Amino acid sequence: MTDVIKRDGTIERFDPEKIVSALTRALTKIGVEENDIAIDVAEKAAVIVKDMDLETIGVDKIHKIVEDLIMDGGYHDLAREYI
Repeated sequence: MTDVIKRDGTIERFDPEKIVSALTRALTKIGVEENDIAIDVAEKAAVIVKDMDLETIGVDKIHKIVEDLIMDGGYHDLAREYI
């Protein structure tokens, strides 16, 4: 399993639920109540991170992966709020 290096230098286990949580908050801010998009993006991000087969990854790299997935999905309003 991959560990995440957070911005403050601490390390914790990669948890896709944190992506779901962040995206759900952003979706709520743009007036979208369901979080199917958040779950889908988090699942795809988890696959990408797993396929990278790294021991550690920076939180900024995960953030970029999520941004790219959101933009590729055409969710531009969500991307603006997430960023």
